[in-house]
Amino acid sequence: MRLANRDHPYLVLAANAQPTYPLFTVNSTADAFDTNPGDGICADSENRCTLRAAVDEANSNTSNRPVITFSLSYPAVINLTLGEIHIQMADAFEYYLVGPGPRLLTVQRNPSAKQPFRIFNVTASGQNGGRLVMRGLTIKNGMGGSQFPGGGLRVGPGAIVALRKAALINNSASLGGAIASERAEQRIRRLECFGRIQFGRTGRGTLDLGPRLP
Repeated sequence: MRLANRDHPYLVLAANAQPTYPLFTVNSTADAFDTNPGDGICADSENRCTLRAAVDEANSNTSNRPVITFSLSYPAVINLTLGEIHIQMADAFEYYLVGPGPRLLTVQRNPSAKQPFRIFNVTASGQNGGRLVMRGLTIKNGMGGSQFPGGGLRVGPGAIVALRKAALINNSASLGGAIASERAEQRIRRLECFGRIQFGRTGRGTLDLGPRLP
């Protein structure tokens, strides 16, 4: 078997070969933490690799270029019940979250959730910051309210996000309904957006920054 991805030249799996980068494959749509972050094994208390558990492991990994992929029954919806997904990149890190496509995978705030929270919060540490490539998913129903800028995605200082083949739908916040960058004047520099990306306070408005999805 061979799997390749244009965004990540190291994302190549060959038969009978071990990957040289930390790879975590989400196999459950549940929302649960990793039981032992940093041990290199994505597993919650029921031995499932959830998205939250995979991020826990990737955040704790000291190797560069952690990769999160998905192996689910599609179309799949991951309902978040435990709050935002916080992606924390170490100094000069590259980080990859590669979904199957925005029509196949949705990550959303559970519609029955009572507390507001955004979907993704991306931060970076150190002088050189970090870069996240996120592609192939829909980010939906984030609710930042007045507390959390960026209902769908918040990009913190030093972080660069390349968002590709993604959709942001029905996200809201007082500042940055779909996406909020820590420094608004650097938003385009910090976010490399390709495909049809939905912006606006509630996600109803659209802004095209590149070719549309096929």
